Amino acid sequence: SPAHRLRRMAHLTKVGSITTSRTTSPMDARRDLSKKADELGGKYFVVIAGQKNEKTVHANADVYK
Repeated sequence: SPAHRLRRMAHLTKVGSITTSRTTSPMDARRDLSKKADELGGKYFVVIAGQKNEKTVHANADVYK
């Protein structure tokens, strides 16, 4: 339920922020962010900003564990 997810998120700890900018599709950006979140020891990431132009996808995310 949404309430259960919200309670679970309240107990998360932010472990850092990550960025991707050399990807060419949203799925590539997601894969890159996921890899970087894993490298930080995070379990979840939340995209806080994203932009797509003609050739690349840029995204910023906060990482939590």
